[in-house]
Amino acid sequence: MLLMLHSTLPWSVLVLFTMRMVSGLSNGGDEHQESDNIDSDNRDTENQTTVRDENHPLLTVMETKPHSMSLIVKPKDYQLDTMVRLLYERVPLHRKPIMQHLDDPVIEYIHLTRRVQSHDLTELPMGKYIVCGEAMVHGDVYQSSCFETRIERMDNNTLQSGVQALIVISIMVVVLVMVYAVGYQ
Repeated sequence: MLLMLHSTLPWSVLVLFTMRMVSGLSNGGDEHQESDNIDSDNRDTENQTTVRDENHPLLTVMETKPHSMSLIVKPKDYQLDTMVRLLYERVPLHRKPIMQHLDDPVIEYIHLTRRVQSHDLTELPMGKYIVCGEAMVHGDVYQSSCFETRIERMDNNTLQSGVQALIVISIMVVVLVMVYAVGYQ
């Protein structure tokens, strides 16, 4: 009996120890998870360098034309020496208009000389675009906003001149081959 108790005792201690470790980790994990959430919330409230105020967007689309768009840049609280970093990129249709969805955007810097200013983006291929702007003074961002828009192609129902030339040349070659074949039979 003593030998049997001696052989099962290490296993029972091991099982109890394992159960205690697993329950301790799950409780500790929850507490750790909650503390991570609290920390991340504090970080968000402390770090308010970018303001996303959709009631007062920094950028507004005034007009889209084939292969171009016109924007109005209007910060909510205009400050002297304001620079606007304009980021835009053609994206897949399912992407939402947030700055994190820009992988390799085109970046332009615009110096605001007055409270409201217009800016044109030209030579844009057809597709959906995410356009974001950040208003900053001496590198400190005080307002940002993003939007999405679609740029259409020029719809004149004609082929490009190079394609038309290839079609004409191809038809001429086929006709010449047919004339050659008929003439030598």
